[in-house]
Amino acid sequence: NEYKSINAGYSGNILIPHIDREMIIRTIVENRKVTFHFFGVVHHAKMNDNQRQWIAALKSQPNVVLHGVLPTEELILNFQKIDIFLLCYKSDSKSYHSDNSHKILEYLSTGKVIVSSWIRHYSGLDLFPMCNENDNRGYANLFNQILSDLTYYNSKEFAQQRKNYASDNTYQIQIQKIATILSSDENNKY
Repeated sequence: NEYKSINAGYSGNILIPHIDREMIIRTIVENRKVTFHFFGVVHHAKMNDNQRQWIAALKSQPNVVLHGVLPTEELILNFQKIDIFLLCYKSDSKSYHSDNSHKILEYLSTGKVIVSSWIRHYSGLDLFPMCNENDNRGYANLFNQILSDLTYYNSKEFAQQRKNYASDNTYQIQIQKIATILSSDENNKY
């Protein structure tokens, strides 16, 4: 059974260049008792050597499961078994600015804790722990800190706060907020 221990999960395109691969591998190596699940593309025809090496590094770890792309229903079932979600992006001024990530709302909707690199949009919200701005050197230590007190970080109270935030920020709700703003702007023109 691949879900017998503590389970950490990442969902999305794991081939993207902004993932802090060094910190993810270090976290995996330092936490042999945790099973790390990766959901998303793990192979495509135009993979470069760097991407192939990254996937090979993940595959070489005995505590990593590469699930590949799953149908939504299956992904949802797997998400329910995850104890800690991972988000560790390198900040770089050209392509990724650490502003936000759409996957965070997916993670928050489960109520489970996220161990994250610094994300501007969430920096003041206290929904999950994150590294200091532009500094992932403490990522593995942060992961270990959360792991050592997982019951606290995944308490019903924190889980409900995360779920509430996710449900208050669905696309539908955002569209309604925008429509309200636009209609009030229209009314204020005259």
